[in-house]
Parts: sequence; structure tokens; C-alpha cells
Amino acid sequence: MARKKVPLSEAGYDEDEILREAAKIIRARNKTPPNPKKLSPCPKCGELKGVAEMRTHKPKCPGKPAAK
Repeated sequence: MARKKVPLSEAGYDEDEILREAAKIIRARNKTPPNPKKLSPCPKCGELKGVAEMRTHKPKCPGKPAAK
């Protein structure tokens, strides 16, 4: 049987307590760093670029092979 959803204020929680918990959740979410960029080498010159950077780089790429 599905439980009936009751607002937290009617469930016996104080409004300040609800706001404190919500603020704690938001702070924790903001602390986690974003995922690092996934770099891949250009097929023509070998420069490491992200996906969006690669789209703009490929048409203008001089095509010189990268030094290995």
C-alpha cells in the first residue's frame, strides 16, 4: 500500500529544522567538485583538447604531427 505524502510541517517537524536540513543538503551538494574534463588527442596534431574545444579546433588545425 502506498504511503500518503504529508507535508513535513504537518509531520511534526519545526520549520527551522526543515530549513537547516535543506541548507545542509545544498551545502553538501556544492562541495562536491565537478567531473574533470576528458581530454583526447587531436587526430591531426595530437594536442589534448576537451570535446567542445576539439569541435572548434579541428577545422583550423594546421595538421602538423605532434612531437612524441
